[in-house]
Amino acid sequence: EEGELEEVCMQETDGIGIDVAVETIGGRSNLSLAQAANCVKRTGKVIVLGGFRIPIEVDFLQPMIKEISFIPATCYANIDGRHDFELAVDILSSGNHPYKSIVTHNFTLDNIQKGFETAYDKKTKSIKVHIMQ
Repeated sequence: EEGELEEVCMQETDGIGIDVAVETIGGRSNLSLAQAANCVKRTGKVIVLGGFRIPIEVDFLQPMIKEISFIPATCYANIDGRHDFELAVDILSSGNHPYKSIVTHNFTLDNIQKGFETAYDKKTKSIKVHIMQ
């Protein structure tokens, strides 16, 4: 429901907002981008991974007032010169590996920081890192 995500973000952060939102939906609507901007705190960051298929209208008044940074990104990671999604396609296409082989690391919610560090550290050669409750 519209507004519900923002409400939860504010409740969980005592009205401050989150440091970083990662928009991964894209599509044909500005809703996910607006939600991400509404959830971040003043001077927060919105990383835009979702591919928008059409030009979208964005109301920049609130993001300007909050001094939010929008950071576009074209992929999640690059391992030995190849994008991680290319590696995933190769794994799926080969037929030699089950789908679960794409998930290279699992962490509980209590260890979320370690999960993000593993996903960020290219030396781990992580493809997909799952955070589970």
